[in-house]
Amino acid sequence: MKQNCEIKDLVNEYAARERETCNQIIDRNIKKVERGGQVSILDFYPEFDLEHPYTSKRFDPFSRLQNVPVWALLPYYANIIVHIHPYLSEREFKKIYGVNIDQLLNLQDDKKISLVLEAPFNYDENISDYFIPLYEENVHGKLKLPTFSRIGAFGYFVGGQVYEDAFEDGWDLFENKLDDVISYLCKADNIRQTGDVQEDFVENARLSYANLKGLGFHQIADDIKTLATLNPVSAYCRLSVYSQFLIKPRIGSFDGIHLVDKEELPTDKYCEELGLNWNATNTECEVYPAEVGKSLIKNAKLVTSNNLENALDVYPDFEKARNALKNLETALEQKIGDLEKRDQIIDKKTALEEVWKDVNTIEKNKRNVKTILVTLGVVDATMLGGYLGGFPGILAGLVGSLASSDVVAGPLSEKIAKFGKSNHIVEVFDFVRDVKQE
Repeated sequence: MKQNCEIKDLVNEYAARERETCNQIIDRNIKKVERGGQVSILDFYPEFDLEHPYTSKRFDPFSRLQNVPVWALLPYYANIIVHIHPYLSEREFKKIYGVNIDQLLNLQDDKKISLVLEAPFNYDENISDYFIPLYEENVHGKLKLPTFSRIGAFGYFVGGQVYEDAFEDGWDLFENKLDDVISYLCKADNIRQTGDVQEDFVENARLSYANLKGLGFHQIADDIKTLATLNPVSAYCRLSVYSQFLIKPRIGSFDGIHLVDKEELPTDKYCEELGLNWNATNTECEVYPAEVGKSLIKNAKLVTSNNLENALDVYPDFEKARNALKNLETALEQKIGDLEKRDQIIDKKTALEEVWKDVNTIEKNKRNVKTILVTLGVVDATMLGGYLGGFPGILAGLVGSLASSDVVAGPLSEKIAKFGKSNHIVEVFDFVRDVKQE
């Protein structure tokens, strides 16, 4: 175990390097602007080597996706920017991220993720031992660990004094004026309301307001300011929507795909009132069905643990995985719709289990049919209908009159097993089958 003085020296060295790097980045971007170039958030993170599609796992207590584990995103994106926060205990850290520090480092080595440190930027005596390897790897190893503070530097760089003034104005607009909305949201999300939580809400509002100004949404920011003088809670609610769909895609997700939960989507009427067109202005936003995504990973084993190396093996074809995810989500929506038509109201989790039963039934039926085909050997399709019931017509279309070997029985039994299943169920089955065969 390292002594506090050693940890302090390590963290301070890291902080000094980060400040120096940030100053160099600012100087480089000043010259870029002078040459007529445009500056983006990624210019402040030159360490990132990102491939589309990429997204971010954000430290965002105001998002329903805050607790989505890193592994639940890995198969669906080429890269993931992971905002890491030094929770006091390793247990709490793993609860939020779903992986440990060693696994994060291995994933970064494999270029599956890029890390951003949220805090602390300077030495904090409460830093736990489990978090120290990140600082050690940055100072003495090859890890590149930029900080979230560069986002503030970017905001000031593009917004200048306007950004800084708006950040200060945020105190007057929202401090001690959000008690009602804080109490409601804390109760809804089961968050214990403390002084720190209240400060987080106000700080979030200030940053959102400053970023609207800094990124050029001046009229929207001015409207928020006017409304805040009359009704700060209503202003905060509107500000949260604008922040989610105008600011966070650019800053929080680094111009990548910005993930939102379906429950976070504003109504069409509210979007119209705010002048926010979801389809037009949020082409880089994506609704991520967290529970569906996790269930596909578990059932198809898209992420597995290599216990010998304490690493994660990730299914490599994100395009196929994303397509399977869409099919599974559509199958779930159809299942819920079918059940509602029959006045069978069940929760989403149970409906998802029913979908997987449909998927797994194909494999079960396939084995049963294949057994019959191989057992009977050479057989007339009409005779086979007596064993299978309901399939003689489809069999005749598939094989004419013969089903005589394991070579024929395998593909044929699968086609029969898929008969009557929705295309989306079949697509999910095919994907899971192919993953297992690779």
